[in-house]
Amino acid sequence: MAGELQLGGSTVATHTGSGASAVVTIDNGVKFPAGNAINVASVVRTDATFGTNSATPQTALTLNYTPKTTSSKILVIFNLMIGSAGSSHTKVAMFRDSTEIFKGDNEGNRIGHAAYTYQPDTGESQFIGSTFLDSPSTNAQVTYTARLGSNGSVIIYLNRTARDDNYANYDGRYASSLTLIEFA
Repeated sequence: MAGELQLGGSTVATHTGSGASAVVTIDNGVKFPAGNAINVASVVRTDATFGTNSATPQTALTLNYTPKTTSSKILVIFNLMIGSAGSSHTKVAMFRDSTEIFKGDNEGNRIGHAAYTYQPDTGESQFIGSTFLDSPSTNAQVTYTARLGSNGSVIIYLNRTARDDNYANYDGRYASSLTLIEFA
């Protein structure tokens, strides 16, 4: 049975449909207690077309997201599978819009980023992942971006090894993801 749930004269939820197709929609004005997950968004990249030898991290995954409130916290989870065309230092930079977030401190010539790994062999693939809590302080759309960079000379790849041999027991193809969980 379709209907509305009202409290104090305001609609807080609407029920439509019936049976297996029934839907209850909570009004945007409803405020959840702090600490409750209120929304999830994710992007998965399965292609193996990304490659860069740039020391400046290049965009590998992007996810546009609009927080429900300005006080929301966003749990950011990235999982990246990478390969390199030789000995390479791979760095991950995480951005919210044009601001790099979740990064180590710069020290001397060492630049801080979200994550880092070293790959000594072209036939290897490696997982780089991390989780952190962001406070965007807005309810306007923001863009989260995972960017990959190399040591500036060796090509790094997303979702494949550099060797990329077409043998069932050697080089596979992988998936990478960026997931956001919003908390009230």
